[in-house]
Amino acid sequence: MNEAADPSTSYEMTFGVEEYRERLRKVRAGMAEAGVDTLLLNSFANIFYLIGHQTTGLANYHCLIVPMEGEPLLVVRRLELLLAQSCSWISEFVAWEDHEDPVEVTTRTLSARGLAAGRLGVEKGSLAVSARAMEQLQAALGGARLVDATGVVEACRRIKSPAEIAYIRRTAEITGAGMRAALAAVRAGVTENHVAAAAVSAMYEAGSEFMSREPTVNSGPRSGIAHTSFKRRVIEPGDTVLLEMSACYNRYSAPLMRVASIGEPQARVRAMSDACIGGLEAGIAAVRPGATAGDIERAVGEVYRAHGLSAGKRAGYSIGIGFPPSWMEAEIIALKRDDPTVLVPGMVFHIVPALREPRQFAVGCSESVLVTEQGHEVLTALDRKLFVK
Repeated sequence: MNEAADPSTSYEMTFGVEEYRERLRKVRAGMAEAGVDTLLLNSFANIFYLIGHQTTGLANYHCLIVPMEGEPLLVVRRLELLLAQSCSWISEFVAWEDHEDPVEVTTRTLSARGLAAGRLGVEKGSLAVSARAMEQLQAALGGARLVDATGVVEACRRIKSPAEIAYIRRTAEITGAGMRAALAAVRAGVTENHVAAAAVSAMYEAGSEFMSREPTVNSGPRSGIAHTSFKRRVIEPGDTVLLEMSACYNRYSAPLMRVASIGEPQARVRAMSDACIGGLEAGIAAVRPGATAGDIERAVGEVYRAHGLSAGKRAGYSIGIGFPPSWMEAEIIALKRDDPTVLVPGMVFHIVPALREPRQFAVGCSESVLVTEQGHEVLTALDRKLFVK
C-alpha cells in the first residue's frame, strides 16, 4: 500500500534536505557510470546515508528504490512506517504487511512505476539481502537485467561531509568518556562485565545512542583470542585487559583501543605494546592527502618488523556510519598491504595496531583519524600508553 508522508512529521532527520539531495546527485552519477537505471538498496547503512531512516528493527526487510529520475521510495514493513516517515526526507513509502512477501511487494512496486524493464542495480555483496531474494527478484522481473551495483553508494560514502565530520568528532568525545570510565573500573577482583558496564554507562550518559557493537573487554588468556569479549571472567593480578569501544552519535562511530596491565607487565607484554604504540604513531604520521591506504599499512608494518613482529592483518579501515553488528566501513576502504586507494581530505580511519600471544594476552592502541588538507587530525584523545593498574 502506498503511503505519503507529511513533511512536518520528519522531526528526527539527521541532516538537512540539501545534504541528502547532494548525496542523491552523487549516487545517480555512480548509477550512470555503472549503467544502472534503477538502484535497489538493502544495505541499511546505504539506506541511512541516502534518506536518513534508522531503526533497531534491522532484521526487517527494507528496500530503497532509487530511480534515475524522481524521488526515491522505501519499501518498508508496516510496523516500521511511522519511524521511517519521522526520520526520512522522502515522501513516498510502500508498506508491506506481515502476511505479505516483501520481495513480491518490491517487484509489484517496480512494475507499477514502470521501473521493472530496465537495468536494475542490486547489492549482491550485501549481507542484508539473501541469495533467495535475489533469485526471486530475477524470476519475477523477467526481462529486467539485474546488475551488481555493490559499491555505488559506498564510493560516495568515502569522503565525509563537514556535517558528518562534526558528528564523528562528537562521537569521539563520548567514546573517550567510555574509555576513561573503563580504565577507572579495571582492577583485580572485578569482572569483565563490571568494566563493560562502566564503559557503556558513561557513553550512554554522555549522549550515545545504541551502539554498533558492544565494547570489547578481554582479560588474561581470553584477550589472546581475537573477537572475544566480556563474559563474567574475574580479572586477576598479572592480566592484560584489552579495551576497545565506540560510542554512536547520530549513527556515526569513532573507535578507540587501549590496554591495561594489572600490575607491572611482563617484558614481552611491554615490548609488544611499545610496537603497537610506535606502529600507531607511524601510521598516523603517514596520513596525508596523496598517500595511499597501503602507505599507512606499510608504516605500521615497518615498526612491527623493527621489533621482530608481524600482525598478519590490515592496519585499519574507514569509519563513519555504524549499525550492528559493526562500526567498520572496511568494505569502503581497508588499510591493507599495497592498497592503492589514494587518501583525500574528508576520509576518516580507525588505525588499530594490535598484537596477540594466542591464549596468553593481547595488546593494542588505536585512534580515529581524519584526513585534512594539511595532513591529519586525531579525533580521539587519550594518552597512548600501556596503563598499569
